[in-house]
Amino acid sequence: SSPPSLSSPPSLSSLSSPSSLSSGGAGERAGGAVAADAAAPRLAIALDGAALGGARPALGLRRFRPERAVEVLLDGGAGPRAVRGEGIACHVVVAAGPFRVQGEWWDGGGFARDYWDVHASDGALYRLYRDRAGAWFVAGYYD
Repeated sequence: SSPPSLSSPPSLSSLSSPSSLSSGGAGERAGGAVAADAAAPRLAIALDGAALGGARPALGLRRFRPERAVEVLLDGGAGPRAVRGEGIACHVVVAAGPFRVQGEWWDGGGFARDYWDVHASDGALYRLYRDRAGAWFVAGYYD
């Protein structure tokens, strides 16, 4: 099916009930989290196929719980150049980022993280982040 036209958004009446979200309302154009194997030690998050016209997305993010602390060698522009930590030792081939995420600022503590997606020399695609204190972590990997 073709993507929705910006000139003809769905009517409010089509969005009035949860059942309309899965049967002809905006649900045909919306993705959502898909539960992975509940017994697995990692949590996999992926879009369902509805947002892609029934096709499954190519990648899902497998999160490490807890995230793994790593050492990151930076290039001149402060982007990741190499990563070393538990089970990971690689050069970064391509890096995309940083993507800033902030939250819980309203209670005085809050957090701020700069996320990077990196294609590593070991063939993996990792999600890294640097916290406010400057420590680096591997949040997970795409598969």
